[in-house]
Amino acid sequence: MLADGGFESPAMGSAVAYYRTGDVIGPSQVVQGSVNLVRSDAVRAADGKQSIDLNGDPTGAAAGAIAQTFATTPGRPYTVSLSLAGNPSCAPCVKTLGIQADAVKRDFSFDATGHSASDMGWRLKTMRFTAKSDRTMLRLTSTTDPSSRCGPEIDGLKVVRA
Repeated sequence: MLADGGFESPAMGSAVAYYRTGDVIGPSQVVQGSVNLVRSDAVRAADGKQSIDLNGDPTGAAAGAIAQTFATTPGRPYTVSLSLAGNPSCAPCVKTLGIQADAVKRDFSFDATGHSASDMGWRLKTMRFTAKSDRTMLRLTSTTDPSSRCGPEIDGLKVVRA
């Protein structure tokens, strides 16, 4: 239901690309702060060749958030799934993430202790929601300290009917 949940577009020429509020990464838009699109030669992606660190460079007053709106059927249940890790390059060790679809919100965390750029320790996370309209916005927000350039790393984002 989502387009490019693996964040493969645009294909990057460098290991890390910086995006700020208002920029688009494929069909997703940066709606807060900044994020980094990261190629697998910098941090091993869970799926494909690219992933997103929701705490971008340079750091700012707010951590990064991306959103994508997609078609849904009102009253139908859906499941959001994604692979979650944490950028192990700097503190804090525990990276946190909020996901929102319609009025449903869930918080997730990932402890990057003992992980590296080549062994990210990706974990599958899921959340269910029931659509309220024919269009639903899915928002993923880092809740990790915005003064850190190392936040939650996401990849393999999917939405399916439950």
